[in-house]
Amino acid sequence: MIQAFASWSHVVDHLYKLNLQAALLAVIVGIICLLGRRWLSSRWRSILWMLVFVRLLIPFGPSATFSLGNVVSASFTTRSVAGNTFATAPSNQKTRLVRPETPVESGPRAQAADIETAAPRVATKSVTTSSRWSVRDMCTAVWLMVAAFLLGRLGWLKIQLSRQLPRLEVICQSELIELAESVASRARLTRVPRLLWGAAECGPAVCGWLFPVLILPRDSAIFQPSQLRAVLLHEFRHIRTADTLLTWLPRVLCATFWFNPLLWHASRKWHEERELSCDEWVIRQIGPDQKRSYLETLVTIATRSSRSPALELTASIVSSFTLLERRIVAMKRLRPPTRTGLIAGSLLTLFAAAIGLTDAAQARNEPATAPDSAPVVSIGTDQDTGAPAGDHPATPKVAPQAKTLNPKVVFAQHVILWEGTEIVTRDQLKERLAKLRATQSVKPFLYHSLGFIWNGVRPGAAEAELNERANQAIGESLNLIGRDQWGFMSFLSRRGSGAVDRIRTEDDLKGNPARSLKGRVVMSEDIGRAAGLGSIEGKSLVATGPVPGAQVVVLPLGEPCVVRLRDGKLRDPQDEIWYETNAQGMFQADPAALPFDPLLLYGDGKYLTFILHESGYRLINGQLAASDATYELLPWTNVTIDARNLKENEQVEIWMTPEGAHEKFPALSIGWVGHGDRPVIVKLPRGKGNATYWKKVNDEWTETDVRHSIQMTADGPTEITLPPAR
Repeated sequence: MIQAFASWSHVVDHLYKLNLQAALLAVIVGIICLLGRRWLSSRWRSILWMLVFVRLLIPFGPSATFSLGNVVSASFTTRSVAGNTFATAPSNQKTRLVRPETPVESGPRAQAADIETAAPRVATKSVTTSSRWSVRDMCTAVWLMVAAFLLGRLGWLKIQLSRQLPRLEVICQSELIELAESVASRARLTRVPRLLWGAAECGPAVCGWLFPVLILPRDSAIFQPSQLRAVLLHEFRHIRTADTLLTWLPRVLCATFWFNPLLWHASRKWHEERELSCDEWVIRQIGPDQKRSYLETLVTIATRSSRSPALELTASIVSSFTLLERRIVAMKRLRPPTRTGLIAGSLLTLFAAAIGLTDAAQARNEPATAPDSAPVVSIGTDQDTGAPAGDHPATPKVAPQAKTLNPKVVFAQHVILWEGTEIVTRDQLKERLAKLRATQSVKPFLYHSLGFIWNGVRPGAAEAELNERANQAIGESLNLIGRDQWGFMSFLSRRGSGAVDRIRTEDDLKGNPARSLKGRVVMSEDIGRAAGLGSIEGKSLVATGPVPGAQVVVLPLGEPCVVRLRDGKLRDPQDEIWYETNAQGMFQADPAALPFDPLLLYGDGKYLTFILHESGYRLINGQLAASDATYELLPWTNVTIDARNLKENEQVEIWMTPEGAHEKFPALSIGWVGHGDRPVIVKLPRGKGNATYWKKVNDEWTETDVRHSIQMTADGPTEITLPPAR
């Protein structure tokens, strides 16, 4: 069960956002109904309340700048989406914790196989998760258990109703059948519902939509023909307006999102407005002179009837005395429909649908130009989990031996990749390593895809089975490489695994020029001014020229992940899917070749693009809609961070959300800062962020509740002094 929570954490987040947006829509609908009660009929009010449940029924809608989703998404902008991890280690290796990296650290990390190294760890959100229950997991479990109980109750009531209907006696009285046929014709029904006798204390009710059924109490003979005709008109109106079908929607959604009181309020208001709407229609059919007789009929039915649990799922004329009082007052004040009410109802419904049934806006891309094309650069994979350094693969801290080669070898589901650009078989890999090792030390950096690790594992496998398969996969690769001849070992994320697990032949390594998206990265005048180069006679000394060596990072839209940077570049290129610009600043990306897992996305399979360079950055919301587009980099802000107030056992992780970033842009980790005698300099984008404090207790790093907010604009600040954690 814990594994399911980790796999579907992004789904839970999305459902929470939908639920919050529906709650905001319920508040707005309530205000509209309160202010517009003089013009809106009960029918329009019922439609407005139904929009609240339609929002939950439609998981994805069109993007709009005026959507309530923008308000909801604002609370998620600075939220860290780092996932939990489940550590899998061979029994003959020892795990240990290491200190977080600082953002000013430079140069490659040193690895060697002849020293003690940390055990490989699996960092993934698909089939692995923390073995401990978090508060989030407990809340999710409670939510699912209560929802399952309430939904099960609805299912049981449906079964009881289905069992009860065949036991009821069919009405055969010709007078009543003729009256039902006449009323059905007046209600514009294509067929007369099946008529059944219910218990004497049972109130009139209808159920079913395609094959409706009308249940009448056995003492219906006490009603006069005109009263019985009004009752039939009311119940047949429920069938005509599909209330017998729609009555399930609020009940099911309220049972699912039982913790939201605004949904229960919306459900109650919809049922009230539905009854008032039917009453108004009946009065218009029978005439105002029969209004008093109809009101007396309602009171008689309310005093003589009691609803059994099985009839809760039907549309009935029976109501509580509180609602009955409101129905009587509303019918006394009933006014004929007007053109003003029709226009007001239409406009307000369109307004509520526009803000409530749409998603947060996505920024549009820049206009295209016409530069030349550029070759595709090899794809790097893997990702950090965003957890503190104690959950990261430990890195040996001794210098590499002279002339030691560290080729990157990826074990994917179907192939073995050498340096990400060549497919080799097992025999070819052994022969190549043996030939290289004849003259020098070769200790490959090993990467494993999830397709390779979990190949053959059944869905929902137990933790012990996952451990066994992971250890077996590690053993297979180590036996091939040499158990003491590897320099570094890591596991590819779900995103990275999807990029390499699709590869079967050499052709899969090549980009498709027909579908690839080409672009050009150039300097901006802001970067020249930030470098202090100035201008002469109003002209910048630095023209907007190409930017070679920029990293174009492709991020699936909505995937919970973390992008980790150091000095304006990817901290570890193996963490991301990226392409590099050539000497002319050109790049050619082929993201269409990557089978992004739809379970990790929020429905549309699109992606974001993040351009990185030491001199600047650029964030592109949405897909690269137009090929051959030119993108100007925005300058980084060099910020001096004074961390002398921190203690020896304290670390600070800097998180930033660039200005103008899409709501689904992943968390951006700039790096770690620890206590030091000298300030450190980091490159930050414009936007909002925070410094998250961690403390080391008993050799383990734990996050504290202290967060120091950061606000970066074009004017700075350029210095930040971190206060001590309390």
